[in-house]
Amino acid sequence: SLARVEMHAHIAPTGHIDVNEVLSEVVESLEPIAAAVETTIQVDAPGDPCIVRGDRDEIVQVLVNILQNAIKYGRQGGAVTVQVSFADSHRRRLRIAITDDGPGIAEEHLPR
Repeated sequence: SLARVEMHAHIAPTGHIDVNEVLSEVVESLEPIAAAVETTIQVDAPGDPCIVRGDRDEIVQVLVNILQNAIKYGRQGGAVTVQVSFADSHRRRLRIAITDDGPGIAEEHLPR
């Protein structure tokens, strides 16, 4: 799935999505997986819509993959935090940071 996203990296998206809305749906869909390992998912995002140009399905796929990894490689009973913020004062660029409190991915798997 990620290879498909990377293959399309050179094609400029034409659609617009609200990252907060998409992120909310992704987190809701992953709550059962997180609950199974007693992990909480905390989202810290602006209250305003965060509209970006992008392909909704591709952004969903990337968010699902990264959040699943954070749950999988985090610690049982841990926490995953998603922080959405504007990367510049003009609110033209958005930053999404996903962190967990687990040991991380083994060094030999990092290139993947």
